[in-house]
Order: sequence, then structure tokens, then C-alpha cells
Amino acid sequence: MRGVITVQLCLLGAATMIPFLPPAEGSMLIIPLAPTTGAHSFAWASVTGARLLKAGPLPGSYFVEAKRSELLGPALAHGALLVGIEFAGCTTSGKKSYVE
Repeated sequence: MRGVITVQLCLLGAATMIPFLPPAEGSMLIIPLAPTTGAHSFAWASVTGARLLKAGPLPGSYFVEAKRSELLGPALAHGALLVGIEFAGCTTSGKKSYVE
């Protein structure tokens, strides 16, 4: 019985993370897990073709527009998470409005 409850709790925990999965392509937030400078975070991300949108809310974090398949490996290698959070500069119509 205890094992069944553990499995159910794990499934529930995984289900709560689904809304935060990064999209296959589009805006996402890079969050470094270790203290780092923002320049270091964006340096490795830009090599993958990620386009900077804006600095993120956490130290060293950035909103970027990129393809998840190209960014996921380097993000894991550099100890960073990719989070699917809509960038405030993006509209629901799909048209991007970048703040200069």
C-alpha cells in the first residue's frame, strides 16, 4: 500500500510540472542553478542560436527565444533549467513585441 501511495505522489508531482515545460520552439526562461553572471548564461545560450529577449527575474536568468532541442543539452551541461514561462513582451496573437 505504501508503494502505491508513493507512486501516486510522484505522478502528481510530475503532473504539476507540465505547465512549466519549455515549448518546442519559442520563448523560455533560462535559470542557472548555481550562482553565475548573466553574461556567462547568455554566452553559452547564444552559441545555440538563442535570441535574447530580456534579463530574467532571477540573477543570471534570461528570457530567450530558441528551439528546445538545440538548447536543452547545453543547458543541462551548464547546470541550468529551461522553464516554459511566457515572456511579457509576447502577445497572445503570436506576434512578438520587443521592448527596446
